[in-house]
Amino acid sequence: MKKLFAIVLTLLIGFSAVSAQDFTLGGRLGAVFGFHSFSDEFFYPDSGLEEEHTKSNFNFAFYGAYALTDRLSLQAELNFMINQGIKFSFSEEYYGLEGAYKISITNSSLDIPILLKFAVAKKPVLIGLLAGPHLSFPLGKLILSGDIEDLDMVEYSQYSTNGITFGLSTGLFAGFPVGRGRITGDIRFLFDFTPVNIHDFSYGKNFDTFTRQGVALTAGYEFSF
Repeated sequence: MKKLFAIVLTLLIGFSAVSAQDFTLGGRLGAVFGFHSFSDEFFYPDSGLEEEHTKSNFNFAFYGAYALTDRLSLQAELNFMINQGIKFSFSEEYYGLEGAYKISITNSSLDIPILLKFAVAKKPVLIGLLAGPHLSFPLGKLILSGDIEDLDMVEYSQYSTNGITFGLSTGLFAGFPVGRGRITGDIRFLFDFTPVNIHDFSYGKNFDTFTRQGVALTAGYEFSF
């Protein structure tokens, strides 16, 4: 992971050195409202699934953008997605357990989007479109926790997350000049093409859990040089 940070930061510094006047640095924070989908490997149709809710998660990002033209720029991000996941409840038998259960699946990741940004309007407010692929690297283990309602007890276990997922981010961005820089905000839709895969130590096998989808709302500040 340290090597990954070093590579991305080196690229951002390199962009700045090539053409400082066309370079932007900034940061954003906000929330992601998800609507992830279960994998059939994790939940079978007869497993007694009764209710599910996708968890909202905290999001903060650092980014650098290089202006290719007056309106078109290329942006790379370090996008931290903290405590994303799904809550669900079920009854009947599930993986050898019987009763009424509530389960929560939580994981965090570092997403690295590479986005093309096109400014539709530049004055008085910057407004534009963005789109591009992203890679998502797991940060730590996926956590599966839950409670057995009848017994009022908690079961807790950890699963290692395998590899990376990749997907697409699209959306709108805006910026309003304040001081030397701009207050910025964006709304984007993100979805993965591949599901989060974990290793289950109890069963000694790998399987898919859920595929991420969500809407991110963030705001921040940026400087252009």
